[in-house]
Amino acid sequence: MAREKGSVRIGPVSVFALVVILGLAVLAVLSAATAQASHTEAQAQADFTRSSYVNDAAAAQALADIDAALADAALAQEAAAADADAVLAQEAAAADADGRGDASAYDIDAAMSAVSAVLPQGQVADGCAVESFVDGTAVRMTFSTEDGRTLDVELAVRDDLTYSLERWVVTTAWNQEPEETKLWQSG
Repeated sequence: MAREKGSVRIGPVSVFALVVILGLAVLAVLSAATAQASHTEAQAQADFTRSSYVNDAAAAQALADIDAALADAALAQEAAAADADAVLAQEAAAADADGRGDASAYDIDAAMSAVSAVLPQGQVADGCAVESFVDGTAVRMTFSTEDGRTLDVELAVRDDLTYSLERWVVTTAWNQEPEETKLWQSG
């Protein structure tokens, strides 16, 4: 019996191999798409975390500058008070009268002027923008990055030229998924 020339026979093993190959191809495409989506999501999270650290670092530097300015103001005022005997006698009388000690000796307005001089404004390192101002004995600062991450800090300066941290709030302005952060790419 002679075979016909040009005919191809597809048996069950060939059909099974074809189905397996097509299945593997589909899984490979899905794996590549999922890997791209995971990479994009991880990059967005890394950028988000970086922005938080940039704001925190700028705020920490501002607090260090404010702390140094208050310490310098206290030292300068103590030195000026030590030079004037009349001021010392008045401070001692005031300390005995109200029991508060040396805290009443400090000029809070002069200290707040020193704080105002060291407050950060505008662009600082790594794309962080700062708005800050003094309101009486309160210091308010807002640190923000371009991606909408914001840190609001508020300090209350006390009569003894120390401060308390009243507010440290991190917020994020939600951006409706810009083009570059889409997880699934089309086309």
